[in-house]
Amino acid sequence: MTTSKTPLPHALAFAAWLFCAPFLCADETRAPAQAAAPDVLPEGVKIERVELGRLDPAVAKSSRTQVSRDLTAIAFSEKAEGGERVVFQGTPGPVYQSIYSFRFAPAGHRWSYEARVDTGKCTLVVDGEPGPVFETADDLIWSADGQHYIYRVRRAEDSAWAVVLDGQVGEFQPGRIATLAISPDGAHHAYVREDQNGNATLAFSDGHRIAETSTGFSYSPFIWSENGAAFAYVAKQGDEQMLVIGATERGRGSNIDPDYVVLARDGRHFSAILALANSKYAVLHDDKRYGPYKEVWAKPELSADGARVAFVATLDDDLAHVIVDGTPGPAAFNRWGARNVQFTADGRTVAYLLQIGDNKYAIHAGDRVVGEGEDISRFWLSPDGARIVWSAKPSGGYRIVMDGNESEPVFGDLDQDSAGFSPDGKTFHYLATRDRKSFTVRVAGVGGRTYELAAPRFIFPSPDAMVFLTYENGVFFRETWTLPH
Repeated sequence: MTTSKTPLPHALAFAAWLFCAPFLCADETRAPAQAAAPDVLPEGVKIERVELGRLDPAVAKSSRTQVSRDLTAIAFSEKAEGGERVVFQGTPGPVYQSIYSFRFAPAGHRWSYEARVDTGKCTLVVDGEPGPVFETADDLIWSADGQHYIYRVRRAEDSAWAVVLDGQVGEFQPGRIATLAISPDGAHHAYVREDQNGNATLAFSDGHRIAETSTGFSYSPFIWSENGAAFAYVAKQGDEQMLVIGATERGRGSNIDPDYVVLARDGRHFSAILALANSKYAVLHDDKRYGPYKEVWAKPELSADGARVAFVATLDDDLAHVIVDGTPGPAAFNRWGARNVQFTADGRTVAYLLQIGDNKYAIHAGDRVVGEGEDISRFWLSPDGARIVWSAKPSGGYRIVMDGNESEPVFGDLDQDSAGFSPDGKTFHYLATRDRKSFTVRVAGVGGRTYELAAPRFIFPSPDAMVFLTYENGVFFRETWTLPH
């Protein structure tokens, strides 16, 4: 399948710099900025530290320790007399025979895990409270807002299955529950039930049956729009697959990967990649069908309102192009040399990175080239699309490039998943690793400080505040930087 989930090539190290002029109106005369020292605290930054807990260093650095998404809670599992237990915020929970699948919700600090009791049966523990005990209790899924959850249970006496939604056990019925899903807001859920003959029934929320099929039919997990108003899934039977939006079939192909189906935030638009029988690919966008293409790389990108689509495809010239609303852009140097496709917030401009030589890259924004250099790895747009940062390696190690002007050097390798703009677009932050143990937290252009980070990510409770978690001498701290603007 050409729509590989393998990450596109990227450099071993990155860095970032915030520049002060809109990237669509470049100032070629600006002098390079002076590099900031790696451990100089940004001037005017106010720091507040709150202790979250104390842990033995061996425990703190193990994979058993997890941190909530809002960076307010720490938990880990440990061996105890008679089995295992979870310690949440320093308080040990009950001991179970065994514990599986501990996780925090994707937002906030709610948490859950599966536990096997002494009888060999199972329970789901949510926020420290065990649910009813059944022969099977597993596959808990949190809603994206972290407020709701769903899981499945099976009772021993008749092997009937039921869905548990927010702690309420639904009706037990024959047939294994094979797939569960919950909308981002928790208002809707769906599941697939399979009987002993292999017949499958897909049901939505209150038990309304969307589809019933015969042996050999299967369904992918649901894909939801951000507001929970629309859903999609892929139905499979034999060598043919169908894309269904709501209850309406929208396309067929020899392979439709649900990971490459995209719904707009409000659910009014969609895009998907279809593998065709002739070993080529097509891209659907609502009622439009683009292609066929020799290859399509990564999932399509929709504008904020979903009305426009952009994606990377290899055409008959065996070179990669960024396709915007069906229109190809310039050809890349090779068949995979285009990536980092994104729309500006207003949906009017598509920006992307295009390889134009052996080690040479160009950043395009609409019909303009706004950056060019060797080994450009990635770029970032501010939320309003007015600012951009990128990394490059012209010589002697990685440096930050601002609108064609060199800026501060890299003090280690960037954790690219943590890099980004503040919500108001006024500052750019990133983590630079030095020795695989310590991280330098930086606000681009003004300075930073080195820590042992417990969770390499940032949250922004307000436009001028940046929060992250640190670990120092056995103590976890939630650290808040209030940034000058």
